[in-house]
Amino acid sequence: MDLDYFSLLMACILVALIVIMAFLYWKRKKHPAAIEPEEEPEKPKVLDKNLQDVLQALRENGNQANQKELLEKFHFGEAYLGMVLDKLENDGKIRQIKKDQAKIIILRE
Repeated sequence: MDLDYFSLLMACILVALIVIMAFLYWKRKKHPAAIEPEEEPEKPKVLDKNLQDVLQALRENGNQANQKELLEKFHFGEAYLGMVLDKLENDGKIRQIKKDQAKIIILRE
């Protein structure tokens, strides 16, 4: 008699597990985002920080500087600094003036 009770208990547990697994499979198929963990918020990009750093350096330098001074201060590559300055100019934050062979950067704030 004990063997029949044990077999019945194991069969019930097995059926319950199958039902739970089927439900989770159906739920995942129907609503994949409901089970998956939420994505982490996007971390600030390095470019955004560098844009802010360049703006701050211009403020500290009397709202203007030449490109060579900024290169010395930040140790960026010349191409990267040019990209940062172009982005700031496109956003209307600075103005670049070419004077002889130097570029003067003026803060527009």
